[in-house]
Amino acid sequence: MDVFPPEVALLILSQVPQRTLVALCSLSKALRGVAEAALYRSASVGAEGLKGWCSAIIGSEKGKEARVLTIALPNGQIPASNAARLQSALERCGNLRQLHVLQAGDYLITVKDDPQLWPLLTALSCRLTHFTVVAPFTSHNIAVAAVRFFATQNLTAISLPNCSVKHPPDLSCLPSVVSLSITAKAFEAVQPAVKGWKLQNVQLYMTFNDVQRLRFLAQHVATLTSLSLVRDPGSAVPTADMMTAIAKWVPGIERLCITETGTSQPRRDEPSLHHIMSRFPSLRKLVLQFHRTQITFFEDPDPPARAEPTRRSARNAPAPAPPPAPLKLTRPGDRRKLGDALMAAFPQLDRLELGADVFVGAVGLEKTWVTAVWARFPSGAGPGRVEWSEVAGRVWDAQTSFSGY
Repeated sequence: MDVFPPEVALLILSQVPQRTLVALCSLSKALRGVAEAALYRSASVGAEGLKGWCSAIIGSEKGKEARVLTIALPNGQIPASNAARLQSALERCGNLRQLHVLQAGDYLITVKDDPQLWPLLTALSCRLTHFTVVAPFTSHNIAVAAVRFFATQNLTAISLPNCSVKHPPDLSCLPSVVSLSITAKAFEAVQPAVKGWKLQNVQLYMTFNDVQRLRFLAQHVATLTSLSLVRDPGSAVPTADMMTAIAKWVPGIERLCITETGTSQPRRDEPSLHHIMSRFPSLRKLVLQFHRTQITFFEDPDPPARAEPTRRSARNAPAPAPPPAPLKLTRPGDRRKLGDALMAAFPQLDRLELGADVFVGAVGLEKTWVTAVWARFPSGAGPGRVEWSEVAGRVWDAQTSFSGY
C-alpha cells in the first residue's frame, strides 16, 4: 500500500470486509492509519459493538472520517443505556452522509416505534443524503417527530420498509428524493409523483394482493431505472405474473430484483421467463431470489427430447409420456441450465443472479444460501463472453443493498 497515495489506499480498503480491517489494524503498523480511516469511514455495528464504537468516536477525532454508519439492533430499537452516548458520538460525525438504523436478523417482522430515536436524530449537526429506519410509524406523534428530523436533512434516498399506512410521515419537506424504499401500500399513500419526485430507484415491500399497486409506478416511467420487489412469504403470485405487471407499467427499467422475505412458501409452478423477458428491452441486470426453493419449480425452456411411443392397438396403448420434469433451483444442474438459457436468449442482459436457499434444516442463513451469478463481458461486435460462478451467501439483501444506491 506504500506505493499508493493515501486517498487511493483508502478507496481500496473501503472494499475490504470490516473484520479484515480490524485485523489489519492489529497486525500491520504500516497499514493501521489508513485501515482505521477505512474502518470508521463506513462502519456497521450491532448491539454488542455499539458502545465500543461510541467510545472510540467520543475519545478521538475518528468521527471526522465517518461517512456511512449502519446500526443493526434487535427490533430496530436503540438501548436506553446507549442513547445518550450515541447522541454524543453522532454529534462528532459532522461529515456523516448515510445513516441506516436496521433490524438485526431477518427483516420485515413486527417492530415497535422507538420514541427516543427522533429527538436524538434531530440534534445531529450533519446533513444526511441517505437514511433508513425500520420504524412502523404507529402514531401521529411519531410521524410528526420524524418530519422534524427530515426537514433538517438533504435526503435524496430514504428507506422506510415498515411504514404504516395509517400514520405515514409527511415527506413533502424532502423535494429531491430519487430513491425510495417503502411498503407498496405506503407508496400509494405517500404519492411521490404529487411531490414532484423524479424517482430513479424504487424498492417495494409487497403483500399477496399488492401486484395491482404496481400501476402507480407508471407515473415514474420517464425516470425509473431500478426496481426491487420484496415479496411477502404468503404470496402465491408467480414471478412471471409479477414481471408481466412490471412490463406493462415500467417496461424501460434497467435493473430488476425480486426476492422473498421468509422461509415458509407455498408451492409455485413458475412458467418459463423467456416470453416475458422480451418485454424488457432495456433490462441489463436481473436478480431472482427464492427461500426454500425445493417447492419452487420452473418450466424447462429446453426439455430433453422424448422418444415417440410405438403405435399399438388402443387396447394395449402405453400410458402417455409424463410432462418434462420442472427445473428446481436446489439442483446445481438446473440452476445452471436455467441461467445459461436466459443469458443466451437475451444478449442485452449483462448480469443475472439466481439465489436459492438450498439446504433444509435448522442452520444459519449464511450457510444455506447459494447465489449463482452470470456476467457478460464485451468481446467485439458479438453478444460477449459469459462467465458463471456460484458464491455462498446472498449477493443482494433487502435491507442493506438499498443503502448503497
